[in-house]
Amino acid sequence: MAPPIYGIYYPENGGYLHICTLGSGAQGTVSLVRSVVDGAQYVRKMTTPIAPLNPGDAAPEVSLYRPHPLIPKLLHSHAYPVFKPKSAHANMESHSMIFEFCNGGTLTRFLHIRASDETERFLPSKLLVWKLFDDLLTAVHFLHQECTPGIVHGDAHTDNVFLHFPNEQSKIPDFCVGDFGRATAIDANVWEAEGQAGERKLKSLDSVPMADRAEYNTQVQELINDLIRVHTNVGMLMTGLRVDDNVGPDDIIPEQKEDKRWPVGLFDCYDRLDDIIARQTPEAYNEFAGICRDVRKFTRQEAARGRGAYEPDDYRGTQPGVYDWEDAGGRDSRWPPEVPSVGNDRPQLCNSLHKLLASSRDIPGPWKIARVDPDSFAVLSTKRLELGYHAWTLKVWPWAAPDLIPTQVEQFGWDGILEVARSMDNGDPDPGASVRS
Repeated sequence: MAPPIYGIYYPENGGYLHICTLGSGAQGTVSLVRSVVDGAQYVRKMTTPIAPLNPGDAAPEVSLYRPHPLIPKLLHSHAYPVFKPKSAHANMESHSMIFEFCNGGTLTRFLHIRASDETERFLPSKLLVWKLFDDLLTAVHFLHQECTPGIVHGDAHTDNVFLHFPNEQSKIPDFCVGDFGRATAIDANVWEAEGQAGERKLKSLDSVPMADRAEYNTQVQELINDLIRVHTNVGMLMTGLRVDDNVGPDDIIPEQKEDKRWPVGLFDCYDRLDDIIARQTPEAYNEFAGICRDVRKFTRQEAARGRGAYEPDDYRGTQPGVYDWEDAGGRDSRWPPEVPSVGNDRPQLCNSLHKLLASSRDIPGPWKIARVDPDSFAVLSTKRLELGYHAWTLKVWPWAAPDLIPTQVEQFGWDGILEVARSMDNGDPDPGASVRS
């Protein structure tokens, strides 16, 4: 009989096996997971505990999620209470979310390739820059103008722009805007009228009562801030700058204009967006829709020219797991390890319960230990003990421990659980029954 193989199992939405942790930050932890149902890769995000702005509200990534082709699809969400009912923070919840996986990495990563690759195989073409410009404007226009209420993303920097190749034949990626952890709804009172989707105009400042002007200006600034992110992201791709460079795109664009590095139309649209940002007025923002239309027109024209090219642009080789970092002089040591997105559907498995648990204490749950078929990755059974429920909270808020909802892990003690796991690895019987899958 083959020795047992164990993995980390999230019992949500049909079940997922943990592949690896993609990143952890102030808003939560993001993991790559494999669906038990269809074997595909997905992204699981577990948020830090937050208090809703209004009773019954979910996290912004749930409550303000709206389906769109350029926004990673939210497939499932679940709210988990964190604190005891009568504690000071009883209304705070953590949210688990399952998203579609974008397989091309982040824009931050691509900019690093663009700046460092000694082979220059993946320098951005005119079409790629137009595509980024068009995709970002399309996503922001959708949020601002086509959603009710309008939505401000608030955090569309290069780490939150994801490249995605829809299929194996796709040579140019889509640029998707994700991570809505800082998104907010726009007050309907800032518009002249809600009107037909896509045709909203901001009120003039003169028409806003004096008592409401401070809040009105704040809302306008938030709308403009989304445009600043678009402008910066496009400028970085045009110029080859990276996030930590000491100069900005506007320091290099004038030289590119002299060299005619990019089409006149691209510089013109870039400058028009810059003008909206510089003026920061309602009247300036109302010109946003016109830029969206023109960028869409130029993008389609460039795509039509590209279809007739002998060697069309192909960026599939930049995908994580495909790109050879030695072509860029090696990976920056400050970067986290590369997580392949191509062919990386194997869950994290271990033939030792103790080793699996010892390396997984900080993985946010709730999750269970699953016995897994090493060939098909089918879940054969799961242990009853639920782990990782308070992993993130205890890591950053150790003072909150007395107010946390009691769990079995706290009841038995982590060291005690590890000792039982070690005993089971040595052949001792399981003190708790397993559940057949």
